[in-house]
Amino acid sequence: MLLATLAVGTTVHAQQAVQMLGLENQQKSKNTGTHHTLAVNFNPGFITSKVDTGEKEVSWRGGIGVSANYRCMFDSNYGFGLTYNHSKTSYDMSNNSVDIKLDYIGPSFVMGGQLGNRWSAHLSFGIGVAHYSEHYEKEIYSIFVIKPSNYGVGIQSEAGFDYYLNKTLSIGLGITEDVYIFSKSDAQTKGQSNGFSRFALAVGLGINL
Repeated sequence: MLLATLAVGTTVHAQQAVQMLGLENQQKSKNTGTHHTLAVNFNPGFITSKVDTGEKEVSWRGGIGVSANYRCMFDSNYGFGLTYNHSKTSYDMSNNSVDIKLDYIGPSFVMGGQLGNRWSAHLSFGIGVAHYSEHYEKEIYSIFVIKPSNYGVGIQSEAGFDYYLNKTLSIGLGITEDVYIFSKSDAQTKGQSNGFSRFALAVGLGINL
């Protein structure tokens, strides 16, 4: 009788172990393969470079921005991506309101991984094409003037976390630092010769495929 009881108990535990192992393997199979993420972010931030407005030097000037990101991650927790950033920061220069607009687009190297069932983290670094332009309004005529724009080199880095609402949608939170290097810029920057450095927060929504 005792042996029969032990045999039944052993069989039940074995079945439970098989079921647990099956669920674990099923969960692992869901986490394997190539993962694609498309994200759109709102990027409030600051141009940290010193800009000479004609009356004083201004640093850590706040502005707004948006970005779009694509990330492709492999099983090795390494991958690649593509990033586009656009930002606008306003200054008062010589009685004119001047908007400095910065754009960046380029590929990136990405690394990251899962932090449990609901969270993931990633780091990215990229070098791409940067664009700079100034838009200002003359008080006398109340008209907008677009100055000639310049192209240069951009360096982009980001560290972020994603919280998964479900298998498809996620909410992202991160910080970014972008460096824009130009051969010439109309804004006289101090400490960052002919260029700008921008630090920003990234908050957005991601679609996971």
